Amino acid sequence: MMIRCVFTILAAIGLQGCGGGATSGAAGDAMVQYHSDTVVVDGAGVQVLGPLGMIDLGTPDWQGDDAKTSGPTLSYVMTRHPDYFVVAGQDQGIGFHGVAGALSDGFGNRPVAYQAQIQIMSGQSSLTHPVTLTVNTNWDVPRVLGGIPELGVDIFADLEITGEFTGRVGYRQSWANLQGGVFSGDPLTHGAYIAGGFSGDQFYGMITGTKSDDP
Repeated sequence: MMIRCVFTILAAIGLQGCGGGATSGAAGDAMVQYHSDTVVVDGAGVQVLGPLGMIDLGTPDWQGDDAKTSGPTLSYVMTRHPDYFVVAGQDQGIGFHGVAGALSDGFGNRPVAYQAQIQIMSGQSSLTHPVTLTVNTNWDVPRVLGGIPELGVDIFADLEITGEFTGRVGYRQSWANLQGGVFSGDPLTHGAYIAGGFSGDQFYGMITGTKSDDP
């Protein structure tokens, strides 16, 4: 099966088409591999393309299927799943993010809800909170929408028929670029997962979730 994904690169590089996905094993297994134009996970090593070039994140300290680090020049969060891989962070104060995985085509003629979790890192503070995302595939411009008004979080993205999306996340009146997709490597569980990474100069983070109803 051919998998295509599109990524938004910061610093006005624009959109790039790519082929990639997750292969070789299950989440939690160091042999899981993900490859795209912006994320390369080969064995234990992780690389992600930032605005100034490829960033080598080395060998993450995985705690289950999640990893993070916070240092004076490099900080990131990432998660892996058999159907997707998400990473977001800042290098020298410049945001980077990337997503790879088995995209699922857009589907249905009514909104589909996903129960998700958003993780935001901003300076020395962090926020992890559940959020409901609504995927509207029957709009003239299909979109992914969500938010947590009481925390100043707003999420919106334009959705392609392939299942990829690009947009923005707002947090306390600042904005970060968002890219992600609807994922599933199994045609019988069409569009089962949603995931995205976002980053800017004020904050970065990721969103992951599972479909909570059927179209």
